[in-house]
Amino acid sequence: MDTSARTCWMNWSGLVVAMGHLLYDVTLAM
Repeated sequence: MDTSARTCWMNWSGLVVAMGHLLYDVTLAM
């Protein structure tokens, strides 16, 4: 349970970070 929850959290946080970098790059491009 703990390992599964931790993996899910890592995947979700990684997705959020990737989205943040993408938005940051788009903002700089403007």
